[in-house]
Amino acid sequence: MIVESKGGAPTHPSWYHNLSTHPVVTVEAGGEKFKARAKVVDGDDYERLYKQHADVNPAFWDYRQKTTRKIPVIVLERIDQDRRS
Repeated sequence: MIVESKGGAPTHPSWYHNLSTHPVVTVEAGGEKFKARAKVVDGDDYERLYKQHADVNPAFWDYRQKTTRKIPVIVLERIDQDRRS
C-alpha cells in the first residue's frame, strides 16, 4: 500500500498520474523485486487503510487538513509469483 499525499498539496504529483495511466509497476521491497498492479482504493477500505497508515505516520493526518482533495490510497497487488532478489 502507498498513500499519495504530496504533503497535503492541492494537486496530485506527476507519479500518481503516471500510475493511473500505467498501473503495472515494479516493486522493490524487503530484498524482493516483483510486478504489481496499482489499484486506487475507495469506500470503507479507503478509510481503514488511510487510518492504518496515518496511525504509523502521523503527518498524514496533517496532510488531510492542508488540502481539499481526497488523498489517494493505492494498493499494489502482486501479479507474478516469481520471487527474485
